[in-house]
Amino acid sequence: MKSLLSIFILLLLVVGQVHAGVLSSIGESALKASSADIKQPTLVLAPNIRMNIGGNQVVNVVGEDLCPKDLYDHLTGLPAQSGCVVLNKQKVTVHYMLSGKPVVERWEIKQDGVKTSLIRPDNSFVYQDK
Repeated sequence: MKSLLSIFILLLLVVGQVHAGVLSSIGESALKASSADIKQPTLVLAPNIRMNIGGNQVVNVVGEDLCPKDLYDHLTGLPAQSGCVVLNKQKVTVHYMLSGKPVVERWEIKQDGVKTSLIRPDNSFVYQDK
C-alpha cells in the first residue's frame, strides 16, 4: 500500500511538472504574440510647431502630411488638416520662413529606442522650442 501511495505521489509530481512546463511554454508564446501585435505610436508634429533649428533660430515649421483625425474631426466629419510632419519615414520635407524668405528642407529622422532625433541637411539637430 505504501509503494502504491509513493507511486501515485511520484506520478502527480511528474504530471504537475509537465503541466507547469506546458503552461509556461503557452504563456511565453502568448506574451511573444501579444507584444508582436502592439503597434508603437507614430509621432506627429502639428502644423506651425515652433522648432529650434540651431543656435537661437526658432521657426514655425509646416510639413506636407495630412494630420491624423482627432475626435472632433470624427464627430463633425471634417477632413483631416494638412501641414503636419508625420515621423514614420526616414526623411521628411518641412517648410519654414527664415529672415522673411521661404525655406524647404529634408530632415532625417533617427530613432534610437524611444528617442527620436531630427537632423537638418547640415547635420545639426532640431529641437522643439520651449
